[in-house]
Amino acid sequence: MLAAVAVPIKIAIDHMSEGDNFDSSPSPQPRPSHYRPLQAYNTIRANDPEFSAVLFEDFLYTLYARVHAARQLRSSMDALAPYVSEDSRAALMRERPA
Repeated sequence: MLAAVAVPIKIAIDHMSEGDNFDSSPSPQPRPSHYRPLQAYNTIRANDPEFSAVLFEDFLYTLYARVHAARQLRSSMDALAPYVSEDSRAALMRERPA
């Protein structure tokens, strides 16, 4: 019984000592070269000096969650029309939630 536990541990230790660095974290995705959120925020601040990036991002996260929750009911999705285009709402309604 002890050998059944010890052998896999020994194999794992030997494998790790060979220099393999196992990392289960996802590799970072490169951002598009045109992605410049601070520049975009500065453009908005030129017209609205009271603009808050924190509040804006909070709004976006809330909208994202509500859009996906609304995918189950057409009337809920239609209530988001001021924020989500008709094409986007229709595409999301065609996809079934997981």
